Amino acid sequence: MALEPDFLTMTNDTVTIAQPSTYSKYGAPTFSAASSATPARLELRSRMIVDSDGVERVSSGTIFVLSTTARCGVQSKITLSDGSSPEILRVDTMNDEEGQHHLEVMFR
Repeated sequence: MALEPDFLTMTNDTVTIAQPSTYSKYGAPTFSAASSATPARLELRSRMIVDSDGVERVSSGTIFVLSTTARCGVQSKITLSDGSSPEILRVDTMNDEEGQHHLEVMFR
């Protein structure tokens, strides 16, 4: 299902997401080709969160990835339109009655 037009008007950025495909012998990931530009909303607001490892950390903001098909995890590489790639602390998949609605990516 496509996202609601009113929901898409809240976008103020785009992101690309690359998944780790292989790892070097030193543990450094090599990433697959990035996805096409996906509409997103970037909100810069510091807050305490519990990261994917269960540790309390300070998040600098949240990226709302407005896609019903995007995949992202803490090992993924997310790139903002300005070229920066923040460290991902936690990813929450927000669902509705038809499945994935959007992703909320907390970053440092």
